Amino acid sequence: MLEEFDDLISRLCANSPITQEEHRDRLFFTDDGLIFDSLWERNGYFTFGRSERPSFGGGHLWTRNPTIAQYQLVVVLGSYIRRLNSWDP
Repeated sequence: MLEEFDDLISRLCANSPITQEEHRDRLFFTDDGLIFDSLWERNGYFTFGRSERPSFGGGHLWTRNPTIAQYQLVVVLGSYIRRLNSWDP
């Protein structure tokens, strides 16, 4: 079900050191290998989480709306891009 985000993820992560990994139907993103953001879908909910390792714990945002999930994905990956380029918030 997360395939609908492939184009957005590809555009945001192009030419950047953001690493994307998939484990047990979850996508994990990191730019430094220390903090991982994750996205997964379960029971019709898109869920986002953040941890110090690729963790399978709970998330901090749950939504059934794919537009809100896309927006959160832009926020998460955009913050990596901003930080990597030393841009002001």
